Amino acid sequence: MTGLAIWIVLVGLVVLTAGALALALVRGGEAAVPTSGADPELLSRELAELEAQAAQGDLPMETQAQLRAEAVRRFMAEAQRRDETHRPLSARGRLAVGMVVILALAVGVGALYARLGRPRLTNPIAEQIPFTPGAPPNADSRAAARMIVQMEARVRGAPRDPGALMALGDVFSEVERWRDAAQAYGRAADLAPTASDPLAAEGEAVTRGAGGTITDEARALFQAALARNPADPRARFYLAAFRDAQGDHAGAIADWLALLRSAPPGAPWAEPVRQVILDAAKANHIDLKNALPSVPPAPSASAEASPQAQQAMIQAMVNKLGQRLKAQPRDPQGWIMLMRARLVLGDPAAAAQALGQARSALAGDAADLVAVASAAKAMGVPGA
Repeated sequence: MTGLAIWIVLVGLVVLTAGALALALVRGGEAAVPTSGADPELLSRELAELEAQAAQGDLPMETQAQLRAEAVRRFMAEAQRRDETHRPLSARGRLAVGMVVILALAVGVGALYARLGRPRLTNPIAEQIPFTPGAPPNADSRAAARMIVQMEARVRGAPRDPGALMALGDVFSEVERWRDAAQAYGRAADLAPTASDPLAAEGEAVTRGAGGTITDEARALFQAALARNPADPRARFYLAAFRDAQGDHAGAIADWLALLRSAPPGAPWAEPVRQVILDAAKANHIDLKNALPSVPPAPSASAEASPQAQQAMIQAMVNKLGQRLKAQPRDPQGWIMLMRARLVLGDPAAAAQALGQARSALAGDAADLVAVASAAKAMGVPGA
């Protein structure tokens, strides 16, 4: 259902509901309303009691007169007050009130939807791009719960490890706990001040938590991610989607095309982005004029199976880990991983060097030093 159709249905339901309320109000005014809310019988009993007391000599005549006057005054005041309070509206007045109720509800709810609902965002694009994992319909909740417990334990063991926090955020995303996912990604972003992925992932979690609406908070996170890395694909996609939601369909498609052209071979998001471009162009009658590029294919299986390619890939990953530890040295699990990788590559001297670097980086933290030393000794790192 399009945003315009949702708008029409919403306003129609509001008008019907308000009309029913107004009709009840108009008909309710037709019932007979007493002209006085005071009770005459109560006044009569009170006056009779005063007369009986005066006849028996229990009440002086002067006092009786004063009490009678006070009772009559209270009766008249009460009668006037209730008469003013319950005086019914005229038929014309009731009709006017009913119309005001209808218009107030229709305009008020319509304005609220226009402000918060963003009717132009016809498709929650958060459901179209697999940047962040999403739980399958029949996900095993017990398995997910166990995974969350394990990841939370990992974070407690390495509270300053952005990788652990990113993994925890991914697990929360799997079970669609978007607020918890956003918090985990946000903590990772604080610990990795140069990385763009934590900010972009946090922005996506905020977006998905808002039902696919790119809120101001999410938009600011995507912009901050691009400030760290102008090529971040997730931030670029969602900022283009924001342009589309604001009505700039041609600008959004241009941004998505640029993103698609920059996709590396085998990027899992490339084909979904291509489909989004096609859908947006069709929905808004925009001619792509053969501007849509093909999706770069993934590397061939033979290249992946090559021992030389595998060795080069492992070496690149180890080097990248070493560079990350230079920028974020207070990461005991990272140092343990680096020592193990150096040993796997057959370079015990480099593993020993990593151990020395870890000792310097973690100086002053006895628990982390013990963890690294124990792992190094168990792996057989020279000098452990």
